[in-house]
Amino acid sequence: KIYKIKVVKNGILKIAIFENKEKLILFRDIKEVRLEKVEGMSSDAGEITLGYYESILILNTNEKILISPDHFENYKEIMKIIKLNRNDQTR
Repeated sequence: KIYKIKVVKNGILKIAIFENKEKLILFRDIKEVRLEKVEGMSSDAGEITLGYYESILILNTNEKILISPDHFENYKEIMKIIKLNRNDQTR
């Protein structure tokens, strides 16, 4: 499924492009943020890509949401805001 992520005041809005659906995910509903490495590619001539990290948000409902720099140009900004606000919610 193709979706956009929009950061709002108290969470993130997951917008499904083709289904015209929106889902608000509150920062406090994010149970865990996992960082996973996507391996790079190489050929006989050498390394093509080094690989990259992507984040998986695990919600209190155990739903998983993938946020990857491969899909979001502003990946770093999205993840920074999520981590900062999620930490504020746990205090």
